[in-house]
Amino acid sequence: MGRSDTVCPRGKTAQSSGTLRARPAFGMRLYVAVAYLVLALLPCAWSQDPPAGKAVDEAGAATSRGRLILVPLPLTDAAERRVRQSVDRVLRELGRTDARPTLVFEFSNTAEQAATQTQFGRALDLARFLCSPALAQVRTIAYVPQSMRGHAVLVAMACEELCVAPDAEVGHAGVQETNIDATLQAGYREIADHRRTIAAAVALGMLDPSFVVYKVTTAAGVRFVLADELAQLQQEVAVQEVETLIPAGQTGSFTGERLRELGFVTHTVRDRRELAASLHMAAHELQSEPVSDGTWHPIRVELRGPVSANSVQWVQRAIEEQQRAGEVDFICLWLDSPGGSPVHSSQLAKFLASFDPSQVRTVAYITGEVLGDATLIAAACDQIVMQENAVLGGEGAYEISADEAALMTRAMRDFAREKSRRWSLFAATVDARLDVHRYQRRGTDVQEFFCEAELAEQPDADQWQRRESLTTPDSLFHVSAEKAKELGMIAASVPDLASLGQLYNLEHVPEMIDVSWAHRLITELSQPHVAASLLFLAMLALFFELSHPGVGLGGFVSALCFVLYFWSQYLHGTAGWLEVLLFLTGAICIAVEIFVLPGLGIFGIGGAGLILASLVLASQTFVIPRNSYQMRQVPTSLFIVLMASLGAMIGMATLRRYIQHVPLVRRMLLLPVEGQQQQELEQREMVADRRALLGRTGMTTTILSPAGKAQFGDVVIDVMSDGEAVARGTPVTVTHVAGNVVVIRPIESPLTSD
Repeated sequence: MGRSDTVCPRGKTAQSSGTLRARPAFGMRLYVAVAYLVLALLPCAWSQDPPAGKAVDEAGAATSRGRLILVPLPLTDAAERRVRQSVDRVLRELGRTDARPTLVFEFSNTAEQAATQTQFGRALDLARFLCSPALAQVRTIAYVPQSMRGHAVLVAMACEELCVAPDAEVGHAGVQETNIDATLQAGYREIADHRRTIAAAVALGMLDPSFVVYKVTTAAGVRFVLADELAQLQQEVAVQEVETLIPAGQTGSFTGERLRELGFVTHTVRDRRELAASLHMAAHELQSEPVSDGTWHPIRVELRGPVSANSVQWVQRAIEEQQRAGEVDFICLWLDSPGGSPVHSSQLAKFLASFDPSQVRTVAYITGEVLGDATLIAAACDQIVMQENAVLGGEGAYEISADEAALMTRAMRDFAREKSRRWSLFAATVDARLDVHRYQRRGTDVQEFFCEAELAEQPDADQWQRRESLTTPDSLFHVSAEKAKELGMIAASVPDLASLGQLYNLEHVPEMIDVSWAHRLITELSQPHVAASLLFLAMLALFFELSHPGVGLGGFVSALCFVLYFWSQYLHGTAGWLEVLLFLTGAICIAVEIFVLPGLGIFGIGGAGLILASLVLASQTFVIPRNSYQMRQVPTSLFIVLMASLGAMIGMATLRRYIQHVPLVRRMLLLPVEGQQQQELEQREMVADRRALLGRTGMTTTILSPAGKAQFGDVVIDVMSDGEAVARGTPVTVTHVAGNVVVIRPIESPLTSD
């Protein structure tokens, strides 16, 4: 006999064709109850270990991968094309998986008044695109973080689900229209009936102030109807309560909390992190989709080497000048730095974080190593892209103290809140005290990485199960590009700059921007191979000057090279006043050894040591190495200085041998006699009796420091001063003769009696 199912009033017994069924025996009822209990427990047991690649949410459905797409308001032709291209690209990337991917459309408007300028036709076209069969394979969610008015409401209605900030208002769709006709009404009814995200009556009430919308409660549930539909509904079913939701003469507008009460909003969330948690997704999955329609106006600024006041000022000045010169909406920061100054890294990080992501996108492009406090700069950008061989995090050029680590951790938390990303792993790159673990949401395969402090911030902290630790005690966290991508710390890993341009659909790779010629010069001079070349030339020229005094060319070239070396290293951030003072002190000590206290050796050896120490320290940001990075830098600094010194010695030996064959130099130098003349001179000096020169006067032909040459009549002989340096061309007199040793004294200096 057939059976009809009805909803029975409380206290009544269900009947089938007017016939009561016989009650089964107790044993049979017990077996049935046990069977139902087993069937009820099976899903719970199965949910403890979901299949690989699929997560199970509270409803038992598979949780899928997701992507966030910005919908800039007001909606323009370029913005609509950008959204469509973003969707197409995501479908190509995620459509190959079995899971149904999630597309979150975040509606971003800089000013509420500007958001109302979206035209109806453009909004309807995009809404129909979101309702098209092409998007049936994805789950579409509209995320409204701030109040939204105008026809942008129509686009949000075209998504399957609506998530709104608790205090954000959505409505007043027809605020910009002076004449609302049947075409507009038909468009809103079409989208509302298709998606049923918002009831058609409520959608029309948001559009047209002539409609009165009622919330009607019946035994079957709640319905939303217009005034002309209310009478018919009252005739069809028993109406329990009627509430005027939108009165006549007004357009509807509701907060996120109110929309949730009405059943139109699935979740009220304050930021992307809460949105990811409510959707059972990882926070990094809601990174905005980096696709443009080719209308980017990009610039590229470089920060290489240690972070210093000068390097930070150059970056900021370059960006600000480009913004004043024209439209800039894409900033690529070429980053390869070991850090060096937490104060200046924080300064640049705050500058980069100040840009509105809906107007300007900042991307940190890591090409080498970003260590120490430099990770704070990368964390301040909207997105991070790394070359395949790059490294993020770890010990850098500056030894970060506990207080500095705490300040940078606080800054990273603020940046993470603004960028809607997790902060624990980034903070672990500067604070070795943080212990970061992998956590898995219960019943899903969604994974996140929290320290204890960030876990406590989660509204559903009890839903996360703790897994293995990712950090090592007392060590800064560092990752490769591949691992950073896996952990969700970066947006992508690319092999080269051209691939970065393809990732963001740039028409061309932006040119590197330099503030001035001085910036380019300092950058080149500070490179290790150029710095070593400067030191080589400086030492070679100095040896030349000391071996051929009186010319001045070697001294000038040496001084110029040393000045360029210290100037470039100082502005590059590795040298300071300590290195300059050490070098000057060493030079003074050597001068004292040569001209004041010759022969002792203390000032000479000490001065040479100070000069070498200053040259080594000028190529690094620290004095005493305290971490692994600094220990690796010490051999490099020593190698530069030692190779420059050895090269200068070899160069000087070669120069002494062949310099006399250079025509121009022969006229500037007093070259030694060679061959037969040298033999005759040595024979003559062996038998010469210099006692006849005692008391005679002559003229120095070279600088005496203290040895040199002087001319007496037609004879030029080797002489030595009695201790002080004597300039070339000074009248002298012979005061003492011992064999071939002739001691002279300037005539201007009075003789002192013994």
